[in-house]
Amino acid sequence: MSNLLAVNHLTMRFGGLTAIDDVSFSARNKEITAIIGPNGAGKTTVFNCLTGFYKPNVGELLLHDGSLTHRLERLEDFVVAQKARVARTFQNIRLFPAMSVLENLLVAQHNRLMLASGWTIKGLLGLHSYINQETQAIGLAKYWLDKTNLMMRANDNASDLPYGDQRRLEIARAMCTDPRMLCLDEPAAGMNPKESAELNSLLQFIRDEHKIGVLLIEHDMSVVMEISDHIIVLDYGRKIAEGSPEQVRNDPAVIKAYLGEDEDEELPPKVDADLQGRYPMAEMLSITGLETFYGKIQALRGVDLHINKGEIVTLIGANGAGKSTLLMSICGRVQARSGAIVLEGVNITKAPTHEIIQMGVSQSPEGRRIFPRMTVLENLQLGATTHQMAYFDEDVAKVFDLFPRLDERKNQRGGTLSGGEQQMLAIGRALMSRPKLLLMDEPSLGIAPILVRQIFQAIGRISKEEHVTIFLVEQNAFHALRLADRGYVMVNGAVSMTGSGAELLARPEVRAAYLEGGAH
Repeated sequence: MSNLLAVNHLTMRFGGLTAIDDVSFSARNKEITAIIGPNGAGKTTVFNCLTGFYKPNVGELLLHDGSLTHRLERLEDFVVAQKARVARTFQNIRLFPAMSVLENLLVAQHNRLMLASGWTIKGLLGLHSYINQETQAIGLAKYWLDKTNLMMRANDNASDLPYGDQRRLEIARAMCTDPRMLCLDEPAAGMNPKESAELNSLLQFIRDEHKIGVLLIEHDMSVVMEISDHIIVLDYGRKIAEGSPEQVRNDPAVIKAYLGEDEDEELPPKVDADLQGRYPMAEMLSITGLETFYGKIQALRGVDLHINKGEIVTLIGANGAGKSTLLMSICGRVQARSGAIVLEGVNITKAPTHEIIQMGVSQSPEGRRIFPRMTVLENLQLGATTHQMAYFDEDVAKVFDLFPRLDERKNQRGGTLSGGEQQMLAIGRALMSRPKLLLMDEPSLGIAPILVRQIFQAIGRISKEEHVTIFLVEQNAFHALRLADRGYVMVNGAVSMTGSGAELLARPEVRAAYLEGGAH
């Protein structure tokens, strides 16, 4: 079977950040090729280079169309779609919401119709050639409506469709452009298991019946492992593995990228016995039946968990499982539709964020979100505003003791720090509000391994020395579970397992949650 796409030595930099580093792979015609990897691995950047949104710094992207080879890195995005016949969907749905379902598919054929000689004049005159072309366009649209089970909704506005139907409509619209390669960016995001199964059937039909190549980015491993013919794995912008689903699932480098490395370095004690004795079974946080939506997309499905005072509790799971949404729900940044969040006996489910912070909750967010034009010291001052700076000198001394590198750079702008240093600053800023409960979202994301160890050692010290209760969301399962008193595993917006950190580390189902799409 011939290669449809060849990616050779692809490199993409954004300033000093290398998002894609010398990546090469091929995708064959009549196959589904998946690109997977942890958050920040560079998957969408590859798609953006392939489809003309980004111009790579180095490398060539070759699409073989019969006797003609297109060099995609030299083409604008609309030329990639029109002449090279590469169609794509996006992470976030981009339909025309006020147009009908049928009209969305007709719009996709606009370029092809406009290329017909005298199309506009023929339309104005109502000539038979125009009518024939329009009839063909409607026929193609109805064909894909039938294949995506949307025929009964043809005249409804796209915005009125359920979420899973909108995802399939996007794929149908892409197919109406008559592509040779279909690029899908997280098509199963937010889908329930029934919708994911329908998606699998649709993609297999496209591959088997229409004989085109499908390039897929997807976090739902049940989708990836069931339908992919070939898988490429990225981590920190580099290709670390490729092969069949079975080969990738058992590759040590892939397991390390998704779960972290089980190293022998000693982490500090989690919580001293004194603290545990002082708070026997006292709850800091209780969550029951929590359900959260983004529009029509259900992100959390009946989540139940609790955190006792003085504990380090970790929440792990694959990308897109709903971990960050749970933290944002606790902070009031996302409003729950049902269920309850109780902090030290007070229901905070509907409380605004500023009140929740004043009650002793602080967050170190995913992506750090420091203020890049402010100095390290100024960022820490902002973290202390809830206490009118009364304890600033004492607290900043504790932060600098925890992270000496921040003391060395206290007058340096936050945006000039390395990724690991920015993570230290984000944690330090969260500590400046003197929290009772510290929420930490992916503190190891995108930083060097040596700094990952320092970050986790610091988390242990925060718990032991400052007596702060910690709820840790983390993709590095080995580090997180070795540090934690207890852990929860989340799959598709629901808690699937719970136990001590040691118990969860020993369970093969944890690996399944990351690399097979579920815990069985």
